[in-house]
Formats: sequence, structure tokens, C-alpha cells
Amino acid sequence: LHYVIFGLDPADEETMEALTKFHYDSLSATYHLKIVANVLQTFRFRQWPDMVKSVATIYAESPSLASFPEGRPEYNNMTRHELAMLMVSVMSLAGMVGPHTHGVIAMG
Repeated sequence: LHYVIFGLDPADEETMEALTKFHYDSLSATYHLKIVANVLQTFRFRQWPDMVKSVATIYAESPSLASFPEGRPEYNNMTRHELAMLMVSVMSLAGMVGPHTHGVIAMG
């Protein structure tokens, strides 16, 4: 999905390692469950703010978002950084967990 949506190079090991560490190793979707996230923040998500910024920067600098027209009314005056931060949540919840779960269910 990162290649299709953002045009990121899947052979770029540094970028893929950062994305994998964030989305899979840190259970990024769990962060969005408020009560569970508050408990886990103490133990598991201490590095989360830095990881979110790092992943958002990867998204913002991706080929797909690099030419995003910032501040246009038809995009609610959104900046590239705001869109990248939004995409961190979208990819955490829908982009990473869904396909992975379907794959595990289908493959056993």
C-alpha cells in the first residue's frame, strides 16, 4: 500500500523498516483505542510521538504528496504536513491492520 498510495520505494530498507516498526511492531492501530492507549502509553508507546512525526515526514516527502497544493480552499486549506498526519491514522487503522488481518485469516 505504501508504494501504491505514496509511491514509496519498497526496496528502500530504511524507510520500510521505519514504517514496519511503527505500524506493526508498535501496534499503531491500538493507539487509537483511547482507554487502552492510555494504559499502553506508559509501557509501549513512549516513543510514539517521535515515531508519528517520523512516519508523517516519510509520507509528506513521498512522491505522491511532494507536490500537494497546500492552502487551497478546495482542500480546506490543508497543508502537506496536516495531510501526512491524517494519513498516519488512516494507514494505521485501515491500511495496515485490515490487509494483515485478512491475510492471516485467509492463510491460517
